[in-house]
Amino acid sequence: MNDNTLRRLFFSAWLLLGLSACLFPGDFPAAVTGDTPEELPPADLSETLDAEGDALDLPPETSDIPPETTDIPPETVDVLPETDDIPPEIADVPPETTDILPDLDPHDTLDCDPPCGPNMNCDGEHCECLDGFTNCDNDDATGCVSFIDNPTHCGACDLACASNATCIDGECRCPPGRFGPMCEPPTCTPACGTHQYCAAPDTCACDEGWAGPACVVSTVGMLRFPTNGDQLVYERGCTENADPTCARSESPRHQVTLDAYFLDAYLVMAADFLDCVQHGPCVYDDPPSSANETYDQSALRDHPINYVNLAQANVYCAWVGKRLPTEAEWEGAAAGPEKRLFPWGDACPKDWDGISGCLEQEWDGNSARANCHEDVCRDGHPATSTVGFFAASASGLFDLAGNVNEWTSSRACDYGPDPVTNPECSEASKPQVMRGGSFGSDWSQLLTYRRQTTFANTRADTLGFRCAVSAGP
Repeated sequence: MNDNTLRRLFFSAWLLLGLSACLFPGDFPAAVTGDTPEELPPADLSETLDAEGDALDLPPETSDIPPETTDIPPETVDVLPETDDIPPEIADVPPETTDILPDLDPHDTLDCDPPCGPNMNCDGEHCECLDGFTNCDNDDATGCVSFIDNPTHCGACDLACASNATCIDGECRCPPGRFGPMCEPPTCTPACGTHQYCAAPDTCACDEGWAGPACVVSTVGMLRFPTNGDQLVYERGCTENADPTCARSESPRHQVTLDAYFLDAYLVMAADFLDCVQHGPCVYDDPPSSANETYDQSALRDHPINYVNLAQANVYCAWVGKRLPTEAEWEGAAAGPEKRLFPWGDACPKDWDGISGCLEQEWDGNSARANCHEDVCRDGHPATSTVGFFAASASGLFDLAGNVNEWTSSRACDYGPDPVTNPECSEASKPQVMRGGSFGSDWSQLLTYRRQTTFANTRADTLGFRCAVSAGP
């Protein structure tokens, strides 16, 4: 017999006792106390007396409990359901339902009345902005805003950007070519000249195809360095005991930054210089030797001019609105940020002793990449060659290596290890630098970092030039 059955029997007995007390008033056993019912002595009806002490004769219907009283309906007895028969969905109550109150986030925006706006948390009573946000309107309903990329509140409340500007990192930024708080086109005072436009407030720039301080130099036939951007950055020089035949005057290797510039794609030809003599300020005296001379030679009009000294080269470049390049500009175009060994790259004939990694076969008239000494380049040209005869260098310029050496505007000052910007040496005590090698050079003089020097009044059949111009005013 299980506990549920015992409880039902006990309850039925208790109910019967209660009913009996109601039907038979008089002396009745005292209520039994305690958790476990005690056994009651049987009732002695013989002691039931009347007032005179005589025994009472109880009527039969009274002594016999009516059947309807003893037959208690089952639904009255079974007041409590049997827990053994509780449906599983009731007996197995999910654990989460035992928590009367939900576990609420103390920063739940719904805790505040009225609820907090966007980008806000509730501290239980008040709305607060999330980190990096500000309540510019002092209104919890509108929420908080960020200053980072908000064009209406860029960097501060109510600091709005112009309609064509963008808020980036808390700053209003104009599109290219627009300036000022309202992102308007720039103005220049005084007004820009011919072939110029106003690129920034009071800053003129050259129209495309023009260069130089006054933007009067056509850049047709010239290449820009860098191709895009305002500055060219590369490493100049070499490292002793590491790079091939590196000389002390060519080291240490160091970083150079140059403002944008243009270089002639071709060497100045004999015909060009003759034109300057006939129609300009150029002067050409008889050279010390006529061997391999190209000036005023009808068969050599498209060969590079030679036998011109530094002054003569400067006069010609000025006549066309240009100047000689610095040696840093020349090397920047020849070596580039890639640090090329030769203007065309790092490849070289396998018989060029001293260069590791040379994998090409010996050059000949069809495969040679430069006009240097015949025993080295085997290019088929004992002296000067037609300008542009060989393939362009990696940067697009022709004859950077061989044919004739090229004057630069620089003197041969020593290098230092520190980075430099637009370096130029003009110390009169130093010799003049020429670059590139010539038809009489060995392979080492074709290296992009090779510095050769001479006197400013030197005139030779192996020496010519090309011109340069700054990219802008």
